[in-house]
Amino acid sequence: MLDRTLSRLDHLLARINGHPEYSVRVRGTVIRQLVQEASKHSLNIELLAETGEYAVNTERSLILQNLNSAWNYLDRYGITLSTLAVLGNIIEPDNNPSPNFRRTQVAFGGFYPPVSEVIPFEIKNLVDLLSLNMVHPVQRAVEAHLEMVRIHPYLDGNGRAARLLQNFCLQQVNYPPAIILASERELYLRLLESTLKRRYTHQSSMGAPALEESLFQEFIASKVLSSAEQLESELQKRRIYELTLCSIDDPGTVRVLSRNIRNYAKADHRGVSVVKDRERRCQKGAVCLKVVGDIGKEELDLILGRKAASHQIRYHLVSVA
Repeated sequence: MLDRTLSRLDHLLARINGHPEYSVRVRGTVIRQLVQEASKHSLNIELLAETGEYAVNTERSLILQNLNSAWNYLDRYGITLSTLAVLGNIIEPDNNPSPNFRRTQVAFGGFYPPVSEVIPFEIKNLVDLLSLNMVHPVQRAVEAHLEMVRIHPYLDGNGRAARLLQNFCLQQVNYPPAIILASERELYLRLLESTLKRRYTHQSSMGAPALEESLFQEFIASKVLSSAEQLESELQKRRIYELTLCSIDDPGTVRVLSRNIRNYAKADHRGVSVVKDRERRCQKGAVCLKVVGDIGKEELDLILGRKAASHQIRYHLVSVA
């Protein structure tokens, strides 16, 4: 089951990465939006689990700012023993006043994580493991998630830190984030708890996962696949082309061509805009347009080729990366 999901995911990402009409700029924008969405749900999962309530808007805004700061911190300095020591303080400064790992013993959900004295060694082992390319990127990210929860290196914010580190690991290899919806909290926590039971009793590991851990891996993989599908959908809808029309004698020709492109897409309920491209300088006698929307280059060539022949104009069309 997991292999099938990972195969579908890799096939989809290969298509996205190799597609000549998908904009890198749009991809970056969508990925940032997905990461922000993941943070919002991650916050709700933890707050609902602890209090049964959502935070008020002011509190939510502050916590989300902390999560964004933590992400930027890892983005700048990478995953190291030192950065993970500081991470808890960035995510939850009130309950982790020291920029270091916890120094007291804690318990959660009936589990007793490692004592404080061994946390640096446990985290160092995790950092070393994450530096290797032994397994599929999704399994590597899941390992980060599980080990952060198992070790529980901070007094508070461990769940948020684990989900953030997981998604950061995915971003490092250009995979979209796993968005665990707040509505899936009970399922997620049940899968996580059953996996941790096996881990704490040394009955499961990344290399030899028990059934419970395999189910958790499949759950996270399905979330990454869902994000990848959403990413491609957005890339399809927001393809960008630079269109240059030359030898234009009648301005009405531009309006006719623009309308033909929009109507072609509209017939299939796809949105496409055609506007003057004011960011480009056009040579005399030419018109620069920008085409944005759910339409392929072959389709545009078909429309433009017909009109170019009948109106005796030339055109140049390129995808914008």
